[in-house]
Amino acid sequence: MKLMKNSLVLPGGACQDALVNMCKSYVRPSFDYGSELLIITTLNLCDVKFSVLPKLDVTQNYALHLITDAAKSTAIESMELQTNIKPLSDSRDKSALFLRKKLLRRVGFYWNNYKPVTKKRLKTPTLFDRAGEIYEELNLPIIDRQPLTDSYSATHLKGQMLYYSADTSGPQTLLKVVSPVFEPNTLPTCAIQFALHMFRMDFSTFKMVIKAPNSTWESTAFEGNSAHRWENQTQPINVVTQPFQVILEIINPSSGYPSHVAIDNVKPINCYHKPRTTTDCTPRQFQCDDMICVDPNQVCNLHADCADAEDEDQDCDKIAESAFCTFERDLEH
Repeated sequence: MKLMKNSLVLPGGACQDALVNMCKSYVRPSFDYGSELLIITTLNLCDVKFSVLPKLDVTQNYALHLITDAAKSTAIESMELQTNIKPLSDSRDKSALFLRKKLLRRVGFYWNNYKPVTKKRLKTPTLFDRAGEIYEELNLPIIDRQPLTDSYSATHLKGQMLYYSADTSGPQTLLKVVSPVFEPNTLPTCAIQFALHMFRMDFSTFKMVIKAPNSTWESTAFEGNSAHRWENQTQPINVVTQPFQVILEIINPSSGYPSHVAIDNVKPINCYHKPRTTTDCTPRQFQCDDMICVDPNQVCNLHADCADAEDEDQDCDKIAESAFCTFERDLEH
């Protein structure tokens, strides 16, 4: 601030553009440092006169007067528009939203499950309380309602999934998720298992369709919900004598707004006969530690066919990524 003031008394003075650049380069960074934490200082103190926020605002207003050489009665908003210098409150709000999102992404972070007592919350508002107020004031979508983790673990932040959101992908009347081709001659116990994470999908319908070379039929249907958590779904397939695909149809996924659905960890279960126990495996078969023989197509198929799952620990990451349906990789397939 002193540098700006001294530049005005130099011969010829300093032009407004130079003062604006000086303010943005030297003054504002000092004001913005730690602003995401300063956002709640006024709220947490009984007397506003002890808060540092009004002092920062007064200092910036002084800088605006220096830059514009405006009268004391000039509206602050007018000087902000003239200099293109945004209010400090906007910067604090933006920083608070970014910090809130960053903290929620941390593994095992306390705030992920924070549920404050109402009385305590009124006396001591937190950064998260203020950020929630900003969402409401600006009518912003709650961007952190999407799953923070995949369906495997509450701390696996690097996981991926198939995700649809009406407010980011645009409204749709029908979504289809198509599986790879499964082998024929399934058992009566055959089912498809997958994890769903839904938000405001109460008026959406999910249908499981079986598509074989000669026919297509609906296997089962169920309604969506707004559980806002990962839920495992097991839907029957039963006996299919031909090679087939499973199609998950989501009807009217944009019925709620904002809404989303996420899908993860798709796999068939109890669809084929268990491998026989023998010590005489063919050269093409994989032998488990307990001497069970496993066919090649059951190795690295996302299902443990060996008792200790060693068939899923055979350099499976080297298999073509399009063969997997966990959405951990190769999302374009």
